[in-house]
Amino acid sequence: MRFFHAYQGLTISAIATLLTLIIGSVGFMAIEGWSFIDSFYMTIITLSTVGYGEVSPLSHEGRLFTIFLIVIGTVTIFVLIGVISSYFLEINLSGTFQRKRMLKKIEKLKDHYVICGAGSVGEQIIARFCHSKIKFVVVEQRDEEIAALFEKYVDFKYFVLGDATDEDALNRAGIESAKGIITTLATDADNLFVTITAKDLSPGIKIVSRAVDPSAVKKLRRAGAHHVISPNIISGERMAAVIIKPNIVSFLDTITTDREDLSLLLEEVELLKNSRLVGMELSEAGIPRRTGLMVIAIKSGVTGKYTFNPLSTTRLNAYDVLIVLGTEPQIANLKSYVKKAL
Repeated sequence: MRFFHAYQGLTISAIATLLTLIIGSVGFMAIEGWSFIDSFYMTIITLSTVGYGEVSPLSHEGRLFTIFLIVIGTVTIFVLIGVISSYFLEINLSGTFQRKRMLKKIEKLKDHYVICGAGSVGEQIIARFCHSKIKFVVVEQRDEEIAALFEKYVDFKYFVLGDATDEDALNRAGIESAKGIITTLATDADNLFVTITAKDLSPGIKIVSRAVDPSAVKKLRRAGAHHVISPNIISGERMAAVIIKPNIVSFLDTITTDREDLSLLLEEVELLKNSRLVGMELSEAGIPRRTGLMVIAIKSGVTGKYTFNPLSTTRLNAYDVLIVLGTEPQIANLKSYVKKAL
């Protein structure tokens, strides 16, 4: 809005300057009988105060008109200079051009994620996504939070400055072409509203919601959230697990945290319908032999159930998800291997 007012002021000032030039030129032509070129030239040197002298000696009426033109023209020029300065200042402060360019890029995004809220919970997701090179757009209404993200994360690129409960903000974040949305707002009411709105705007989108109060979990699921996470419940369960089963917790942390110093990672790889492995038995696919990975479990693409420590005779179907353990290069080899069609 501030940028619009600055642009409007610049337009009005430019029109006023043009009218001053026209009035000056027409005035000298009418009073002194000069040609348009001489009159326009006299108007320019009068307004610019360069002091080159008169084109021809001025009449009494011509001098009075020149005084009038100097007063009006000087005021107009100074206003124009001020408006131009304000205009470029607004561009610098609001980052209008940069944001327009960024919004154009967001419009072209496909299969990205929309993160609503950049508070303490949202920032953890942003950090993980940046590390994993996952495409995402943050919807946040606080300028200072966005500025802090740019300072902390070099891979942070896209944001929409606005209220995530506003349908327009979600549309600008490209929700219709997004793969999923994660809402981490501070109240359950806001998260519920975002969940309902997201489901309405993009019925097939995957929704993950934060539940501030554990009692809101069922409501968010009924509203359409596929996964509801309550930080309070998870924190309590984790603290208990650290005491009861410290080694298991430590091991799971090691294989599920993306850190550069880790040798093993736990990863999931989906088999698309054109994958070369679809229809094969696990032994025929030869994943451990070809990649060195360990297949820990398989999630059925039909039933959604997990088969842990699958047998070699387990048949692989389209949209099954392989849960594997291995190094980053081994995982990259597997992803390349399963994508190749027969």
